[in-house]
Amino acid sequence: MSLEILLVLLLLIIFPLGQLTRLPLNIPQVNIYCHDLIIVLLVLIWLSKKIFAKERISWPFLTKPILSFVIISCFSLVLVFPYRQRGELVIAFFYLLRWIIYSGLYFVLTDILKKNNQLRNKLYKLMVSAGIIAAALGLIQYIFLPDIRPLTVFGWDPHYGRVVGSYLDPGFTALIYVLALILIGTNLGYGIIFVFVYLALALTYSRSGYLAYLTGMTIIAWYKKSIKFWLIVLSAGILTILLLPRPKGEGVKLERQSTIWARINNWKQALTISSSKPVFGVGFNTYRYVQKEWGFLDASDWQVSHAGAGADNSFLFVLATTGIIGLISYLGIIGQIKKRFWERKNITIISTIGAVMVHALFNNSLFYSWVMIWLWLIIALNEEVKDYK
Repeated sequence: MSLEILLVLLLLIIFPLGQLTRLPLNIPQVNIYCHDLIIVLLVLIWLSKKIFAKERISWPFLTKPILSFVIISCFSLVLVFPYRQRGELVIAFFYLLRWIIYSGLYFVLTDILKKNNQLRNKLYKLMVSAGIIAAALGLIQYIFLPDIRPLTVFGWDPHYGRVVGSYLDPGFTALIYVLALILIGTNLGYGIIFVFVYLALALTYSRSGYLAYLTGMTIIAWYKKSIKFWLIVLSAGILTILLLPRPKGEGVKLERQSTIWARINNWKQALTISSSKPVFGVGFNTYRYVQKEWGFLDASDWQVSHAGAGADNSFLFVLATTGIIGLISYLGIIGQIKKRFWERKNITIISTIGAVMVHALFNNSLFYSWVMIWLWLIIALNEEVKDYK
């Protein structure tokens, strides 16, 4: 077994641990996790082997749209170079570099699978296992540590009586569970494992997570041409909402309006920022600094707030930071994925992408580390050898 394969396996093993793998660097605005180091090492080893062995690199179908977005994002930073402090640009560039390296997962894994096609099933099973373990950690947290309000001193939201899991955020945790449920449902069927993860999802009380789940299941029902399946999903969802426990706390009130208005305000702020530089944006991942300058962040915690670096809508985040040109380029990546796998009627990919796109309307999901890891891995796993050039 090659070192690259071992690193991919290690990446999936630590995947469910979420924020628990964060390295204690105590550097404001910079968060580094164990999976970051694994992915960097994986990509560097793969590249070094290609260079020194002079092996030909086979380019998968997303190469051009990925490269296009990277070039535009770099250019967005070049344009704001005169207006930003050097330290801000360095941090912004390193987060862009992080996105590039994460996309390297797609190139590395497609290359590995071209030579070792039998690995696909093992990785599928490991991804399912990662989702199950993540759900188990969430339920353990719900039982033994339902109140994470003390973590507000570290920039986390004051959640109580909800599954936040190892990712410490019910919204993103819910999406991880949705992705696992789609993979379980489209590959293993709907058994006790599905119900277990579904219970963890229900206890997040995340409305964006529920909507992402309904979207994914609706796409599956459409592909199956089964109105019966869709009605079962919808009925089970309604019954779940009616039976959910309602401990004290604003977060468990599904009818809560405070977060709705907060998101609307957040979207308005993103649109305001994007209107200042509509073509190429304010610079990839300089959003935190621009928000501070516009007075949209609390001056006391703007460097540590987990909400400071992104918008509550991935598409508005791309629009604000890379402009309309960057947004068109990023949508090109999504469009290529949809086109390729829609033609092949790949139910796993289309339902996964559909769920993530809906969730991304309410959260910065498309740039969330664990979601990016999952997406690049699942897309690579569904590539075919004949796709390489």
